[in-house]
Amino acid sequence: MTQRYQALIEKHEGKIHRLEDWGRRFLAYPINNKIAKAHYVLMNIEGSADLIDVLEQNFRFNDAIIRFLCTRSDESDAQTPSPIMLALAKTSKPTQQQRSVASKEAK
Repeated sequence: MTQRYQALIEKHEGKIHRLEDWGRRFLAYPINNKIAKAHYVLMNIEGSADLIDVLEQNFRFNDAIIRFLCTRSDESDAQTPSPIMLALAKTSKPTQQQRSVASKEAK
């Protein structure tokens, strides 16, 4: 689904500064006493007001999107990872590829 929105942003001459896939996480509270988990994605983009309007309209009418939040900022903070990504990096287990690279470097 993120590829569709990336294409939409590029079509409207916007720039994606950060795209973080946080994965499936628990919601702060269940929705309709049924939905307790959801897939989280963070996108920091730069674009015109028309682009933001189009994105918000697409988000509203997409049944797969439960909640979204669009904010405006005068400065980009895309150079530093988000707190969620920092926490995920600390707690994540290394993949098989990362383990093999680390063992080769140790030799």
